[in-house]
Amino acid sequence: MPRFTLTAQAAAPVEEVWKLVHDPARFPEWWAGVETVRTGADGDYTLWPAGYPNFPMAQHLGADAADGRVTISCLVSDLVFRWQLRATARPPTSWSRWICRTARRTGWPTNAGYCGSH
Repeated sequence: MPRFTLTAQAAAPVEEVWKLVHDPARFPEWWAGVETVRTGADGDYTLWPAGYPNFPMAQHLGADAADGRVTISCLVSDLVFRWQLRATARPPTSWSRWICRTARRTGWPTNAGYCGSH
């Protein structure tokens, strides 16, 4: 199964980064290509990509605060994103590792940040 890994650092406490990545309602604030999100129950939500108002994408988010992991499963495109957040000893104070795996060849990572980008 194809996969890639991206690593990023943020000059913010890991707790503040966690508040952004585990809350789908806040994705449009920081995730390029995400226009709108409607949250549901038990980690389910629907995402509308920017420029595609008639293309809702069902998603599921699982979070493990103790391990600093967030997993997003895109239910329409066979993509899975796993983010792991860790505090660092000196600034920047947090880092994240994004792992994406997909059952099909997608032709990215030009906009690897969002599920369903082409």
